[in-house]
Amino acid sequence: MTGQRIYLWTVILETKKPDHLKEAEDRYWLCECDCGTVKVVTQGTLRSRPTKSCGCIKKLKKESRAADNPEYKVWLTMKQRCHNPNSSRYSGWGARGIRVCDRWRKSFSDFLNDMGPRPSNQHSIDRIDVNGHYEPSNCRWVTNLEQAINRRPGKSGIVGVNYLKNKDKYRAVGQLNKKRKRLGEYKDFFEAVCARKSWEAKYAKNW
Repeated sequence: MTGQRIYLWTVILETKKPDHLKEAEDRYWLCECDCGTVKVVTQGTLRSRPTKSCGCIKKLKKESRAADNPEYKVWLTMKQRCHNPNSSRYSGWGARGIRVCDRWRKSFSDFLNDMGPRPSNQHSIDRIDVNGHYEPSNCRWVTNLEQAINRRPGKSGIVGVNYLKNKDKYRAVGQLNKKRKRLGEYKDFFEAVCARKSWEAKYAKNW
């Protein structure tokens, strides 16, 4: 069962029976819940009468008032992409060493208290330093446009400017509402940067 995902549990390894548990003919597994709690769980509990978590789900639902709370979804997705190698988005966050601070990883309530309610459904969580962690001093709610401008720079060192080796040119691009727009291809790096900055100024003037 090592490595298996069972609801919010990730099985780490098989272990011996803890002293505080009563004698039972069962196998014991050290498991980690998505909230960060590490606990010994019996094989029977995992298989025949599966428990979904260490108990955090019930607590979090109460804290967030509803499982479909928008901030709760942001919090859960944030943790998945940073701490769950099975997440489809792990390569862009967790694999790069990006982590959620302990305060937020363990408590949705603390996350919500620090960030406050999401201003609108057009806002998402953004890291000011795109190479930094998810923590109070490095996070804010931003619009899709603001987040697009704050993306990681490519190999050129400038966000939205990429070098095309096969053409020996620089391509300037913008991305808004998940739609990518080509701004042009240039032999001169400076011209490509100007095209990108002009796009930013056009869409950012009303911030």
